[in-house]
Amino acid sequence: MHSTGPSTSAMHEPKLSMSSKGKAREDTHWQLGWWDLASTSSPRKPLAWSPSSLLLRAHPSQPLVLVSHFPSGRQFVLPSPQPLLTATAAYGPPTIIAVCPTDDWCFAFFPGRGGDGVGCLWKRGAQLDNWSVRDCFSFPSKAGVVAAEWTCAHREWVVSEAGSSSRVPPRGPISPHRAPTLVLVTQDHFIHIYFIPPHVQPGAKSMRASLLRATVIADPKETLPPEASGGPGGDRVCINATIGLGYNDSTMVVAMRSHLLPPQHADRSLHDPMGLGLPLEMAHGSAADDPFASEWDMWGEDPTIQLCEVHLDYKNVPRLVTKPINPLLDTPAQLAEFRFVYEPPMSPLASPTKDPRKLAKGIESGPFLVATFLDFGDYTAPPKSEIQTYSFQKKESPSGSGVSGWVPRSEAKRIFEDKVVSFIVPSMPKGAVLAGFLDLHGSIPSRRSKIRETIIGHVSVLRIPDLRTDEQWDTSPLVARVDHLGQHTPLSVAVSPNHTLLCTLPSATLGVQLCIHPVPHRRPHTLAPSRHPQSDLARALVHALRARYSFSDVTHVLSLPTAPLEAISQTLYHALTLLSLDSNGLLDMWTANMLSAATEVYLARAKKVDGEEKDQLTQSWKFAHDIASLSACCSAFEDCQEGDEYDLDAVWQLVGVSGWLIEMLERLLRLCIVTGHASDAPQEKTFTFEDTASSISPLPSLDAPDFLLLGHPFALSRLYSALMHVKRFRDQVTSLSPKGENAYLARDTLIDIVGNSGIDLGALSSVLHSFMQETNFASAEDLRLSLAACCPTPSLKPHLRKIAEKIQNSDVVDRPRLFIKPADLVDGVNRLSMEAQPAKEKGIDVVSKGLLPRRNAGLLCARCGGRSETAETSVGVASVRWRIWEKSWMFRCVCGGSWLRANPPI
Repeated sequence: MHSTGPSTSAMHEPKLSMSSKGKAREDTHWQLGWWDLASTSSPRKPLAWSPSSLLLRAHPSQPLVLVSHFPSGRQFVLPSPQPLLTATAAYGPPTIIAVCPTDDWCFAFFPGRGGDGVGCLWKRGAQLDNWSVRDCFSFPSKAGVVAAEWTCAHREWVVSEAGSSSRVPPRGPISPHRAPTLVLVTQDHFIHIYFIPPHVQPGAKSMRASLLRATVIADPKETLPPEASGGPGGDRVCINATIGLGYNDSTMVVAMRSHLLPPQHADRSLHDPMGLGLPLEMAHGSAADDPFASEWDMWGEDPTIQLCEVHLDYKNVPRLVTKPINPLLDTPAQLAEFRFVYEPPMSPLASPTKDPRKLAKGIESGPFLVATFLDFGDYTAPPKSEIQTYSFQKKESPSGSGVSGWVPRSEAKRIFEDKVVSFIVPSMPKGAVLAGFLDLHGSIPSRRSKIRETIIGHVSVLRIPDLRTDEQWDTSPLVARVDHLGQHTPLSVAVSPNHTLLCTLPSATLGVQLCIHPVPHRRPHTLAPSRHPQSDLARALVHALRARYSFSDVTHVLSLPTAPLEAISQTLYHALTLLSLDSNGLLDMWTANMLSAATEVYLARAKKVDGEEKDQLTQSWKFAHDIASLSACCSAFEDCQEGDEYDLDAVWQLVGVSGWLIEMLERLLRLCIVTGHASDAPQEKTFTFEDTASSISPLPSLDAPDFLLLGHPFALSRLYSALMHVKRFRDQVTSLSPKGENAYLARDTLIDIVGNSGIDLGALSSVLHSFMQETNFASAEDLRLSLAACCPTPSLKPHLRKIAEKIQNSDVVDRPRLFIKPADLVDGVNRLSMEAQPAKEKGIDVVSKGLLPRRNAGLLCARCGGRSETAETSVGVASVRWRIWEKSWMFRCVCGGSWLRANPPI
């Protein structure tokens, strides 16, 4: 992709055109060159997007795997295995990176520079950036890895148009212990199966079988000789492969593309090119008489796609069977990319592709193979691109024949001359693919313009198998920076976990960052009247919650400054509605998870705006985070509860959480009293304790999100439960006799915290319980909308005003103690100044709610950005319970986010 015009190169003469005022104007444009796509003939750079929103790619020049967390941008490097540490210069950057769908295993292959290559397995720990090398194995030269896939018991979630959620069967063969299995295809046309041990132990068992001939392997220790790669013309090496994994099927299909290389040894030459003892005119006959005249033409890419059926079962012992399939002959030259596409069975999104007539004849429909080809011609113009689809139908074959019953057939073909196909990836609508197209030319914004990006292509949805553009979906742009146009040709691509974004890796080797692009959305005219415009993002958010994936890709779209602010609340509301219709009795759990998403999206949006909007968004995400903290607080007390009492071994941790809850209650009660007093106050008023708070900050209104802690049933139930835990814990500690010094000091501390607050816990619990009895003050839709917007709706304000008045007229607090603290009196009258005194913000542990002794200590939450030392020594075992402490570790933040180390290795 090169540009013409003075903005990029003085060697190109700019084109001049006359403006409407008669002045000469310089037009700068770019043009796609064949060299921008020349790297498609070689293996593309690896790129993977994990379910936990980690982007893994290869280092440009060193044998390293670079990892960055999206969208925070925090980067780290996977630890290198021992062979790479001892001989770094002997290996190149990884050419294969594959992440397991379970999000805890990763594989990468590092080719050797003139020697053997190395494959490495990593296992993830409790933190996103905590990976350890679990195993590594060597691959001989000319037997490097060209394709990798994981099979496991993971089941993908699918959300239909109606909002119902279902799970599709797992893909590929499943081992008896349901541990992941790694499938590799190597250059010598072999398939390798690596069985990951279910327990923590080094060494993965493996099996290998030929893909060019029928093979049966029933013993993992059985060894096979390498395939005879030599033949007429030279050595045949597999340069590209793809592995098809069917749903709930132990059979895999492998497609391979080979390259014919010249023989490396002189004794393998087919004939003597010139007989020096013969006259020159007798040294060679005619081309028709010489069977080896086309030997030179034979070298290069093989025009066939070789296919093989692979069956793996676990009846008694692992058994690996391979049966070659008739190849696809005379396919176009220079294969760019190919992928298998499967339609999940019993899926609401699957289209009925099985023909009853074929089923009656014993023909079973199989996967589709989608392949893209480039024709560079004489290398004087951009290449012509072509997409072809092939179907597979399975017929009955004689048992023991060693011949596969799969029959491939060409289905459709599309040739593009006005644009070039850059990539193809599976699409969220099943039975389709996302195809990226590059424009042949375009314009560049002028230097004076603030726009530093330009559109270089688009992404479309193509239906399978006819390859027609799906008119129900619009196209999304492919954008590149103006100053790196020739380096931003998107070739390698990865789809986000929830299919809302595309990440492309440019063709340049150095100094270019990853590019994020949107995916196509449904056209507005296809939306039914009952559907909401944000339904696609809402369905993606529901998918993330169901699958326990990171929803950073969804929140990234909603947090863009160009997105309207109403889109956030409407998307969250629509997702809450879908979850309420299909909650399976777990509505509270899904609501808590939705508040975690609200925390992330409002926090991300608040970081990108300023002024009053920033303050409003900050209050919204802090409200959602407070509810998550209340849930974690209740879980902490429940984990330490033994009957009617609490385990005093964690007395100081419980005291710390109790102090945080008391501070929250103080803030809420001050808010209610000041708001109620402001609404009833006369024009002329005397100085009261409420005026000390109102003079420091503007008088609050009923629009404050904190009111939902008292007025929304979901938030109020968590607040009431946490208050009852603190009340029972206070009563237990108060009755302690001074036998243990530690518990006795904790008792005095807790009594001081509660006493200085001026809150009567018993009276407040009765008032909150009375609030919980009022259930008919608003509709379910208004409650969902208020929770999604993290702000009271107008229909809730009469009820919130009633709550504020009831608290103002009650005796639950001692107002002097609530508004004036002993520290204010000790420091003097200066603390009562009418102007705000900005206090230095202290680091608070997001888990234990205590002070952080140092700023960069502990772990960092990838969702809310909170830091914690309590979770610093995490244990890498999955848990669904949010334990705040137990041997000083926890698995997730209070908001449900995963941990990152505060100082990751770079």
